[in-house]
Amino acid sequence: MRRAAWLVPLALVFAQPLAGQIVRGQVVDSITGVAVPGGRVELLDAFGAVLAQTTTNEEGRFLLRAPAPSRYRLRVSHDDYHDATFPPFELAADDFKAFMLLAPPLVAPAERPDPDMSEFIERVCPENSHAGQPILTGIVQDADGNSVEGAAVVLRWSALPSALSQFTDDAVTEGTAITGSSGFYVVCGAPRFTDVTLQARRFDSQSALVSLNFGRRSVTSGDVRVPMSTLVWQQDFVVYDESQRMAEVLGTVTDPSGRPLGAAIVEIRGTTFRTETDGTGAFRLRHLPPGTMALSVTRLGYGPVRTAIALDRESVLTLPDSILRMRPAATTIDPVVVEADRSRAKRVQVGFERRRSQAQGRFITREEFYEMGEPSVVSDILKRVGGFRVRATTENFSNVIFSQRRGSTCYPLVFRDNLYIGTTDPNGRIPNLDVAVPLGQVDAIEMYNNSSSLPAEFSRMGSSCGAIVFWTTPPRGQS
Repeated sequence: MRRAAWLVPLALVFAQPLAGQIVRGQVVDSITGVAVPGGRVELLDAFGAVLAQTTTNEEGRFLLRAPAPSRYRLRVSHDDYHDATFPPFELAADDFKAFMLLAPPLVAPAERPDPDMSEFIERVCPENSHAGQPILTGIVQDADGNSVEGAAVVLRWSALPSALSQFTDDAVTEGTAITGSSGFYVVCGAPRFTDVTLQARRFDSQSALVSLNFGRRSVTSGDVRVPMSTLVWQQDFVVYDESQRMAEVLGTVTDPSGRPLGAAIVEIRGTTFRTETDGTGAFRLRHLPPGTMALSVTRLGYGPVRTAIALDRESVLTLPDSILRMRPAATTIDPVVVEADRSRAKRVQVGFERRRSQAQGRFITREEFYEMGEPSVVSDILKRVGGFRVRATTENFSNVIFSQRRGSTCYPLVFRDNLYIGTTDPNGRIPNLDVAVPLGQVDAIEMYNNSSSLPAEFSRMGSSCGAIVFWTTPPRGQS
């Protein structure tokens, strides 16, 4: 079965406006970024009927005219590539859309010389979001080989010193991409010289966990070190639902004398698979996906135990007692600087200050709120900063946050403390933003009014209208 790919919107500049409804762009190899000439590009209606078609030129470029304003899709085919069917898009009257279409090759072109990836990366990633850091791409499929739409590919790493990070997830940073109907994803800006984990998830389906560490010219995957001549690393995934995940890990945790240790935390690092030993020191982790992953055992007053495990789809792995023997140890950590300004410390931890220094969007902190007057709700802040429009409604005396895109209303995504909570569409999940996010709890706000400036961690399906990100502090008296 041939597989689909993904598309990336392009901001192209035209010397003169084109009459009618125009779709144009470029087809490139999803691994190397080189142009794909001779590919057939078809314009499909909502029912899959072909309305127009053309062939890409030697630069991989194409242009199609749509018969009327409507909802369309694009399909690309080529003898050397998987067929690519792309997510739907809207065309208004006398409108044009420009896309880069990423086509996965049938066979990885190992014999092909590596091209200059700079232009490819600039088009695929939001401006400055990678800052010279590795880019991760690939396809997510299910156990039957079908592309998986709506899967979250999550990249995780810890910003804490290694001695402390093994005991807490408080400083874990995430970058997330959501696959389209093609199953294709792009995660921009993976950190270097840091242990990171990568996993695909959708509902109760999960892939194996992949551990990576990007060096200057190579990447370490598990125990294997691989040269890396470009910034792009390809990592495909297969996700398994709970009924397909038959692998198990079990064992007994003891101290050096063989006495069982209850209340020890046993987990697969970087995942939600976690359990606690019972009074006999025994544990069992069920429904694990296949793959190589890191198992960790921690307990207060004992040094942590870590071991790599390799699971087949139906493995039942019993770990020997010698691996799970914990030794008493005082917990020592690297020096940690404690700042009196807890708000600023949190902004550094969640990446707010880093993104602010890159000037990709608009940023404002609590200290700056009241320099703008006396705001009473978050829409007062958004109204004064600019970038989004605020329209008062008579219904519930609420305010609607939106922007304009080619004459149509566009509603941004909304995140609260890194959690996606909906959009500002009054018919959507957040009918009243001022109620959903009380101003008294807001410590800082990030605003991105288009997808090109949106950092990878806030990019997901429907992010073409940008996003508003709120960072909050707990009510006084809570920590």
